[in-house]
Amino acid sequence: MLYLGNTDFKMPDAVSLQERGLGTNPEGNSTSIYIDFVEASKLLETKKYEEASELFGKVSKDEDYMLYYREMSRWYQVVAMSEVDVQKAKVLFEELDKILLSSD
Repeated sequence: MLYLGNTDFKMPDAVSLQERGLGTNPEGNSTSIYIDFVEASKLLETKKYEEASELFGKVSKDEDYMLYYREMSRWYQVVAMSEVDVQKAKVLFEELDKILLSSD
């Protein structure tokens, strides 16, 4: 998996990215789960790692959210937690690894 949202990566001028659909709600990006995802991303960017990890954890468990975003939220939860508590991050990573291996 490669998630470019929180990387130092510059796209060539001729290429642009569009955000994929976020869930099954017909209201689109105004759903509270999307707002939580955006807020968690902002917390991660501002180095509020513990708060970001908690919010990404909430997003990753919401079944109305597309699988892509749930998996991405789980990964970002691990990244954020690794800045706060390496042992908890290790446990979260192992859980994510099991989930991803079982989906193959």
